[in-house]
Amino acid sequence: MSKAAREIPATRFSARMSACQDAIAERKFGALLIGVGPDLRYLTGFVGEPMERLILLVVPAQGPVSFVVPHLEAAKAEATPLAASGHARIVPFEETDDAFALTARLLADADSTGSHGAQPIGLSDRLWAMHVLGLQAALPNSRFGPASTVLRDLRQVKDADEMRLL
Repeated sequence: MSKAAREIPATRFSARMSACQDAIAERKFGALLIGVGPDLRYLTGFVGEPMERLILLVVPAQGPVSFVVPHLEAAKAEATPLAASGHARIVPFEETDDAFALTARLLADADSTGSHGAQPIGLSDRLWAMHVLGLQAALPNSRFGPASTVLRDLRQVKDADEMRLL
């Protein structure tokens, strides 16, 4: 866990996720798929390096948030403030599993409206091309857009703890 995550109260991560899901719905997105980088750290407290194995926070407009991680990263993901507070379930996968198909199933399960594919899915700006291409193949009827469209306004407003860390 990053130093910043330790200095920001765990409850703040839950509040961020709630605001994120509200913003997803307001901007008419179906979900956000957030890979390793600043957005993932902001929403969960997870700090990691991008790798060939998918690490992805699946944030539907409504419903449970899932953290898709390689089995070897599961303990690290469980220790994040968001997961430790019960606001994200950890979904580990094995080396031979198809993480992209797993992500597609999670999105389908969260889609209570039946509008799968009608609303765009926001992808984090720093998601590697190999992961974007894998997601496109697993979600062939989906439209994709930048997650920053949703997260930009949330991340611009700094609370007292964040201001202290600047």
